[in-house]
Amino acid sequence: MAAETIPALMRQAPELAPWLRLYQEVLGVADDPGWAAAAMTRRHDLRPDQPLLTGAVIPLSAGLATATLRRLMLVASAQEAENGPPFKAASGAAALDAPMLIQAAINEDTAAIAASAVALGVDPPALGTIVQLAALPLLRACHAALAGAVPAQWGQGSCPTCGAWPVMAEVRGLDQSRHLRCGRCGADWAMPTLWCPFCGESDHTKLGALIPAEHDRPLRIELCQTCRAYIKTATTLRPWAPADVPLADIASVEWDVIALDNGLARPRQPAVALGARIKALP
Repeated sequence: MAAETIPALMRQAPELAPWLRLYQEVLGVADDPGWAAAAMTRRHDLRPDQPLLTGAVIPLSAGLATATLRRLMLVASAQEAENGPPFKAASGAAALDAPMLIQAAINEDTAAIAASAVALGVDPPALGTIVQLAALPLLRACHAALAGAVPAQWGQGSCPTCGAWPVMAEVRGLDQSRHLRCGRCGADWAMPTLWCPFCGESDHTKLGALIPAEHDRPLRIELCQTCRAYIKTATTLRPWAPADVPLADIASVEWDVIALDNGLARPRQPAVALGARIKALP
């Protein structure tokens, strides 16, 4: 579904084309068997509130990681006049440590990514976007490998697999059950309707929703007056495929603008200290 959706989104919103082209490249390499995470080493002393990848050691082909990151950097260099030459040069630099950068992306270690950006001579936020995309195939492989271990009753606002904050929520099916969705690994976990995933607020007088009158899509902004965070919530008949979750997020970016205009924001800090480690394979 994701591959077919991207061209239509590019036509509808040309300003999103740079990100969509990068995501298209990610989908192109996601089926490589080198992303398989079945051989990861997991901690078995995790608390019930810790994500499954906490402290995990994940094997990854250094060649696949490097080829993927270089590919994305070259696509970015072809799209951006300002960042193009630096990214083209950095894609072949000896200082490009792709396994380390993917590890930093999985752990949401912005300081490590920024330090690498300085060493490579590229824009730190732009590099952050690229390495987060480069980490998606591995994170989805991890979630697929751990699907049977995800607790039936998770009880946390962050992802039960990789610890990220949810990017979207689905109100699903005839029973209108609420499911939070991870934009990284694609995890899907049920949560009560009147409950803020970011601070745990459950007082209905402090929870609300924005439904702009000029929009007719089955989407709303659920907000918390306690922490001033929000999550975009869509009505769906069935769950999105993991690859479709980031597309649903980026396709509704105008709703993020509405949220920001109303003084709302997504959390800036990671939900957890994941501490996962990449074991680079030759």
